[in-house]
Amino acid sequence: MSRRIIVIGSQLCTAATVFAAAVVYAAPANADAQPPGCGQYGFTGDALLRQGDGMNTSFTSVGTQATGRAITTGTSGPALGGTVSGGFTAPRHFDLTIRWDDGTVGHYIGDVGGDAKAYGTANGAYFDTALPLGCIPTQAAAPPLGGTPLGAAPPAATPPAVTPLGPPPGPSPLAATQPAATQPAATPPAVPSDATSEIEALVNDARTHPELYPPRGDTTGAAMAPCAGPFLSSQALADTAASHNDFLASQSVEWVMTRPHMHASTPDGMQMSTDVGAPIDQAGFHSLRAQIVAMGYPTAAAVIQAWMQDDGGPLQWGHRNIILNCGLSQAGAAHLQGGPGGHYWTVNMGNP
Repeated sequence: MSRRIIVIGSQLCTAATVFAAAVVYAAPANADAQPPGCGQYGFTGDALLRQGDGMNTSFTSVGTQATGRAITTGTSGPALGGTVSGGFTAPRHFDLTIRWDDGTVGHYIGDVGGDAKAYGTANGAYFDTALPLGCIPTQAAAPPLGGTPLGAAPPAATPPAVTPLGPPPGPSPLAATQPAATQPAATPPAVPSDATSEIEALVNDARTHPELYPPRGDTTGAAMAPCAGPFLSSQALADTAASHNDFLASQSVEWVMTRPHMHASTPDGMQMSTDVGAPIDQAGFHSLRAQIVAMGYPTAAAVIQAWMQDDGGPLQWGHRNIILNCGLSQAGAAHLQGGPGGHYWTVNMGNP
């Protein structure tokens, strides 16, 4: 998490927190064979958290709570021991604290995705689990009287015909819902913006002319080759991107910082947007799905700079490499102004 200082005229002010995140999903050969649902995830022994800053943290625990000793090793610092506490506070969400022996404290917040692996942040650095987490047996609850079991909505029909991604002939702002009623009264309502067409155009320009957006700092792992053409525009993907922005704008900044790709499409709200059965998949994109998200950046130009040029370090050029993934064929973008984060930008990509 960082804060940007911007100058407006003769005034100096602090902008909203800025943040960016990326995720990609490729369907396995047996993608139709989905794993059974899990009512409660937990730890089943050795756990390894692989951090984007080069450190790996490990501990051993069984059940929904983590206890005992932890150790972190890696290239960016010496090995260090500590004591882990905390655990799962929801079926797919955990909140861990590690008090290191040197007096520092690590805060690990993560969510379990559709592959049963956890993804989250640790003091600003991204992490994932090297191995899937386990499903902790729970006693099945009796269905409510007069109720019926909840089921997943069927996938949407085949996406409509596509055209090169770009601004529509005339203004066509995407509809947006109001933030949840729990938002503070001082928070302005979220509204769509014409900046959507700007981010669409800039993403396609970056995709076909990445040399205009050279990566800064350590370029290890950064894609450099252009794609032959722009994304094909998909209204279905644009609709899912707009819906994702609406959802993020209804959450706190802290929530979005640790769960940028989660979408409220399951009872516990912890399904990732790119999971099988989630919004992008339901829109008809089954073989390859990806999503990049930013919050707080006031302009499309600032977002594309963050995604293409300032995406190193813990982010490992994830946004840039997704934009330059020529295997992705279609895309839809959305921008929303309002909510606690000020601005929300989502680009969803996929192949049917």
